[in-house]
Amino acid sequence: MIVVNFENSICEGYLVYTGQPLYFYKQLALSINAIQPSTKVVYGFKRLNYLGNKAIRHGEWAKDRVWRLYNKNETKWDLSDVHEKLKCDGFQKVLLKGVLNHYTADNIETYQQKMDAYARLSAKKYKERYKKVGWIKMLVSPLFNLLQNYIFRLGILDGKAGWDIAKTHYQYNRNKYRYLRLLKKEAIVAL
Repeated sequence: MIVVNFENSICEGYLVYTGQPLYFYKQLALSINAIQPSTKVVYGFKRLNYLGNKAIRHGEWAKDRVWRLYNKNETKWDLSDVHEKLKCDGFQKVLLKGVLNHYTADNIETYQQKMDAYARLSAKKYKERYKKVGWIKMLVSPLFNLLQNYIFRLGILDGKAGWDIAKTHYQYNRNKYRYLRLLKKEAIVAL
């Protein structure tokens, strides 16, 4: 495994956005080193996510691809509080060979806290966009998310970690709608 400090590598003007150290195998390092700089190209990697030291190969985290290598003079991040995205409409996307190891959380409790914070931020964003959520969506969406991640996307094959992740996404889904309802009630009381 290789650890790379991108401050002094690749080509001048390129950035890798991660927020944490990068750990990947030689194949991805070779792919990155073979890049020919181009202004309208964004490069991505497949990501293998870990919960603690356990690689998660199924469920919500299974087909994770991220677009993180780009020319900093050509594109920027949208700076959303939740699920920020690289502004790359009109850019060619190139998926590099190799895998980036992503250590998502040390344990399930840390991940649950992170997802609860995201649920609160999502609720705030939905309120700002006047999103309406009915009772059916509040009940069905979390349950469908649990079934999708644990059964349909085979999270069950990751054992207890797969169940914990699926359950955490169920809670995230449920909480973001619950927090949205609470924010709307607070706004009504404030009037």
